[in-house]
Amino acid sequence: MTYEVTPSGELSVQADYTLVHALVKTGGAKQINPHGLEVARVVVHRQLDTLVRDGKLHPQTHTTAIINDDCTAPADGFIHPLFYEDLKKTKKWASVDPYAEKHITAAAPGACVRPTRA
Repeated sequence: MTYEVTPSGELSVQADYTLVHALVKTGGAKQINPHGLEVARVVVHRQLDTLVRDGKLHPQTHTTAIINDDCTAPADGFIHPLFYEDLKKTKKWASVDPYAEKHITAAAPGACVRPTRA
């Protein structure tokens, strides 16, 4: 998160967060070694630019990208993580590095995106 005062005296705030959620299946999880189950990571990247003018927040831009989510699943408000077997059906989806700074534009809202690395 960064901020700066504009020449007109307003406060400009830029937030850029990457959240990584590690998930396992609630049923039928694949045992990958004697010590654990398969884990899928879902990466959520959010960017928000806000202007503070006269004591009020004025959102300027807001972008969210979810990497490793099955966008073909029903729109039920949940994230549907892709596990190893699920990734086979995503070969035609756009691939992005979920940890790259500028991947959010490649992952347009509602776009099917597969991670290039876990």
